[in-house]
Amino acid sequence: MNDPIVTVTEGKRFMKMSAPLERNGKSLQYEEIFRSAYHEPVRREAEKNLNAIRESLTEENGWYEIDAWIEHYPDGFVACRYHAQYK
Repeated sequence: MNDPIVTVTEGKRFMKMSAPLERNGKSLQYEEIFRSAYHEPVRREAEKNLNAIRESLTEENGWYEIDAWIEHYPDGFVACRYHAQYK
């Protein structure tokens, strides 16, 4: 997995959301930066969380991944995914 690790100070945490208003003939319904609920002690566990997010919020269900990364905090790693839903 090559998702980047970012520290809190690098700013992705506060990035401006700007999903396209249309995708494949469908309209934007919702967009968010989804973060796993808790910090994992090692990066590999955060990567597993990110894959679980990807498996549950799929493009087949109208979700489109715009960006994904792992944030590093002093007490662990958090999986993050910026995505949007289209219907």
